[in-house]
Amino acid sequence: MRQYGRSRSRDSRARTAPRVTSYHTPSGRRHRARWHCRLNTGCCPILRWRHRLGVRYRRGGSLLTDRCSFVYVGNDDGSVYALNASNAYERWEFETNGSVRSSPLVVDGLVFVGSNDNSLYVINAESGEEVWTFETGGAVVSSPVVVHKTVYVGSRDGSLYAINAETGRQSWAYETGGQIDGSPVVVNGTVYIGSADGTL
Repeated sequence: MRQYGRSRSRDSRARTAPRVTSYHTPSGRRHRARWHCRLNTGCCPILRWRHRLGVRYRRGGSLLTDRCSFVYVGNDDGSVYALNASNAYERWEFETNGSVRSSPLVVDGLVFVGSNDNSLYVINAESGEEVWTFETGGAVVSSPVVVHKTVYVGSRDGSLYAINAETGRQSWAYETGGQIDGSPVVVNGTVYIGSADGTL
């Protein structure tokens, strides 16, 4: 394991988003966002806030905590951001050494996320400090899954890893014939994973 991730706390970098001037409903009709339109599927979408990341956001995932308090998102600038879900205030920024295209997972106050620097990171969801890091032989685009205190994640080195969620120590690794970009699914003690070798 290596320890080089860095965390930076921020006060408030969020900006109030300008008013959305217009949008289109599923029927194709144009409406003003300041109007409260009602469709068969509910209210028309209204932009609540925007937050500018370090570089263009291309891939990566985001999710809310179980209390819907914060959004965690990775970006091509190599950072993972924790944003307040209601106003986009930046709680912290954690830096890795590669693009982050894995979707973060939040379990028991910890953020699990992979990076293109070949590592899986575990970050304290409150402080943004690194808890532990696990290094693989390839980029970690796969989104991790945690079941019974074990983290399952694939790597572009072609292996599926099982890692102790508390210590960061490897339990086992299964080598496939191609890189793994997909996310594992665990059902009744069985781990399902697809590989670029054309095999599930």
